[in-house]
Amino acid sequence: MEARLTLNSDTETRDAKKSPVREALVAEAVKKWISQSFDPTGNNRLLYYRHLKVGTLSFDTADPGELSRLLEGNNVPTNRMFPDADEQTDVGRRCRAIRAKAQQGIEERGIETLKIAYGMATWRSEEGKPTPNAPVLLGTAVLTPRGRVGENYDIQLTEDWELNPSLVVALGSEAPINNSSVQARIEAILDGVYDFDGILDDVVDAASTISGFFHFT
Repeated sequence: MEARLTLNSDTETRDAKKSPVREALVAEAVKKWISQSFDPTGNNRLLYYRHLKVGTLSFDTADPGELSRLLEGNNVPTNRMFPDADEQTDVGRRCRAIRAKAQQGIEERGIETLKIAYGMATWRSEEGKPTPNAPVLLGTAVLTPRGRVGENYDIQLTEDWELNPSLVVALGSEAPINNSSVQARIEAILDGVYDFDGILDDVVDAASTISGFFHFT
């Protein structure tokens, strides 16, 4: 099992704190809207993720200790996350592109689009269709440049985590991954319980009926 987290700017986020009734109504409306606007084709990067030349950032080579600090909500500079000097120019270039795309989303559509993905899922697809490569958990991230050069950035995560909505819709009622156990673990992040692997395990259990379904973190 390999470490696989990625940072990109391609998805929407939700307001976090609402009244229970309003939250339920909004959640149901969002669910209906997602189902109606769901794109099952290879153009949907939340189902068929691919690593881009500059528009994504992989954490495969990140320092494990700094990565843990990031997932626990701490602010981490990229030069500590990626201490190898040979990587830092490329990391800075990617962060600039990701941040610019995120700012465009805010200015043009009024939405936060900068996300970190924890865990990837795949399963056996129908003949002739591409093999899915879908993020499982999505967290909202903030990138802040340090200094004028723009090669070092602070990365911080908010407490806004959710299951990938495209993954939930794609698996549908056959694999109800958005169940009470998964939601309880996600909500526990607000209380400082960072059981990300437990969430992935629950998702795999819920998707056990899907042929060839597995995840790698």
